[in-house]
Amino acid sequence: LSGYNVNYERRTIVRFEQALMVGYLEQLRASAANVNADASKRTAALQSLEIERNRVAFYGFNDGNGRTYGLLNDPTLPAYQTVALGLSGDTFWSTKTMLEIQSDLLTGFQNLRTNSGEVVDPKETMITIGVATDAVDYLSTPTQFGYSIQAWLAANYPKTRITSAPELNGANGGQNVFYMYAETVDDYSTDDGLVFKQVVPATDLFVGVEQRAKGYVEVHANATAGVYCKRGFAVYRASGI
Repeated sequence: LSGYNVNYERRTIVRFEQALMVGYLEQLRASAANVNADASKRTAALQSLEIERNRVAFYGFNDGNGRTYGLLNDPTLPAYQTVALGLSGDTFWSTKTMLEIQSDLLTGFQNLRTNSGEVVDPKETMITIGVATDAVDYLSTPTQFGYSIQAWLAANYPKTRITSAPELNGANGGQNVFYMYAETVDDYSTDDGLVFKQVVPATDLFVGVEQRAKGYVEVHANATAGVYCKRGFAVYRASGI
């Protein structure tokens, strides 16, 4: 008889607050220079909250008892695989040829297909390759005939996109990494089919304002539960690039 899983993976919500204070005389002086002190400080406060949200999305938040994980440390992620040595004697894309880098990516595509039992078909499924910022430009390494990884992907894996992030620099013991994963999986589940999901209950919650004699204080907050890896079988992580 068939059944269904009634368990839930739980995460802890983390909240950050950011305040701004604007003085009456400060507003007057700023306006004389055509500067809006209120708007400038409010923009900076919201940007600060977004920076915190983004950091939690990659690294999680460890307060000792919580369960807030990120893209780099969710417990359901597969282990890193070290890419093969090139003819230069090391694994770095900076010293590899286009064909050697292509082989590293082919290993990832083959891994996704095999580990998912072909639920993920890299030629038909939307695939994202997230590459360390320090290594992403080596994907433009051409052959002697000018053929590059981008051209090869467009011809053979047209639904694949490449992105980069500085957080992937040195992410595995000081080694640069790349992630390859399906964006969604059609496995007949009742959820959204996403492989990764960032849970953000609030991006900007206005907490309140306190009026003072010479100005006011305004407080904003956000809330995040980090990133879930919902389908680890649709993720390949490689290190040493």
